[in-house]
Amino acid sequence: MHAAYTRRMASRRDDDDRADSARIARRAVERLSEGRSGSVGDAVDDAARELRARAGFRRPTRAELRAHAQAHEESLGPGVRARRVVDTLEEALEVLAALEECVIARDPEGAERPAPEVYGRAAVGAIDLDPTVHIRVVTSLSIGDLAAAAVAAGLAEPAFDTVESRYGRIKRLTSEGAFAQYRIARISPGMRVDPDRDLVSGERVAHAGFAAISRRITGLGHPDP
Repeated sequence: MHAAYTRRMASRRDDDDRADSARIARRAVERLSEGRSGSVGDAVDDAARELRARAGFRRPTRAELRAHAQAHEESLGPGVRARRVVDTLEEALEVLAALEECVIARDPEGAERPAPEVYGRAAVGAIDLDPTVHIRVVTSLSIGDLAAAAVAAGLAEPAFDTVESRYGRIKRLTSEGAFAQYRIARISPGMRVDPDRDLVSGERVAHAGFAAISRRITGLGHPDP
């Protein structure tokens, strides 16, 4: 009897946790959409406070937040989500073009370098409500040169850090665009970096260059503004 009661109570707690998590996810997505929270993490914390979530509440997963974000955007009318995805990818194309132009013009072997590419979810058009676009640039130019090109393309003044990758230390800049955050990694030409692998985990990762992203935009059509 005691064991059955314990199982029922545990199941009820799980149901309550899922229900609370769903409410927090919905409110977090609304806050992001309204511009009332600056990041996904902040939005979840703000939503939990607003809804007076109990201590130790289960935080929504990224997958749950993405599902609620898609449902929220679809509720705003046809074409809203597609328009945001297109806007984000078009901005990413502008950044790619500026970086490639910089490498070709200033790197002594720029014409021989691989073109900069987008990595991760953005490379396949999976644009979250709070997206980060990862870009790799193979060049002998400094990270400062890449930063100047990114700012010229319309990004905000960047911050700089170093990634402890599987291949050694890689310099990176982080900046904000109108539609996404950008993390641009400078890959030294001497590094034998596998372009199909994550820099840290080594897992396979999607990537796409200017032409592939352009085709994806074309495939999305021309959503209403």
